[in-house]
Amino acid sequence: MTSLNGFPPETLGTGKPDSREPPMIEAQGLSKEYGRPEARVQALKNVDFRLEPGEFAAIMGPSGSGKSTLLSLLGALSAPSAGRVLIDGVDVYGLGSDTRADFRLGRLGFVFQQFHLAPYLNLLENVMLPLAVRKMESKEKRARALDALARVGVDHLANRLPDEVSGGEQERAAMARALVNRPTVLLADEPTGNLDQANGEKVMNLLAELAAGGMTVVMVTHSASSARFAGRILHLADGRLVADEKTAVQPEKEQGGCQAA
Repeated sequence: MTSLNGFPPETLGTGKPDSREPPMIEAQGLSKEYGRPEARVQALKNVDFRLEPGEFAAIMGPSGSGKSTLLSLLGALSAPSAGRVLIDGVDVYGLGSDTRADFRLGRLGFVFQQFHLAPYLNLLENVMLPLAVRKMESKEKRARALDALARVGVDHLANRLPDEVSGGEQERAAMARALVNRPTVLLADEPTGNLDQANGEKVMNLLAELAAGGMTVVMVTHSASSARFAGRILHLADGRLVADEKTAVQPEKEQGGCQAA
C-alpha cells in the first residue's frame, strides 16, 4: 500500500484526527524575543494552536506579524523564548542539539520562496543532498530521489541543471528535495512567491495532495488565493494569533490514508 503522494503510509499518518494520539503539531504558549535587554523586540506573544495529521494550515498576516518567526520555531530552527513546540508528542526543544538536528532531518521538510538549488548540481543531485548523511547505498539514494522527483512531476528533468528549467520546475524540484526524507510535516515559506499564477496553482495543488495523503502542511503566505487551498488559516498580527479560521474548502482525505499501488 502507498499513500496518495507515493510515500509509505507509516511515514505520513492516517490523515484522520484521533483523540487517543497526540496532535502532529502543538504550539504551547510560544513567545520569541530578539535584541538586547534594553531594546527587546517581541516577535511572538503566547501563541497556542494544534494541528492534526493531514491538516493543511496557512499562516497569514502583515509584514512583521511573526509569520516567519513562527515557522522557524515549528521547524526546530530557532528556540522560543518561552513555550514549547511538540511534534507528534515530542518536545522538540527539550532535545539536545544533535538529537534535534537528527529529528529535523528525519521528520520535517522545508520549502522556501528562494529555491536554494545548487546551480552546479543537476536536479537529481540537488534532491539527493539531504540523503548525504543517511546510511544508505548510493543506488537507494538515487532511487529515492528519482521517486521524489516523480511525485512532483519533474523526474524527466532529473539530469538538467537548475538554470535549464523554468521557475515552476525549480520550485517542484525544491519540493522533491524537501520530501526525499519522507517527512511527516512539511513547512513552506511563501512557496509561490516567485511563481506566475499557473505555476503557483500547480505547487498549491501538490501541497493539497500531500495533505490529502496524510502529511501535515504548514505554509506562510501573503496570498489569499494560495491560502484558499488550505483547510485552515491562522491569522497573526503584532506577534499574536488573532484568528483561527476554518476555510470552506476542506482537503478530502483518503480512506485509511493510502491507496493501492
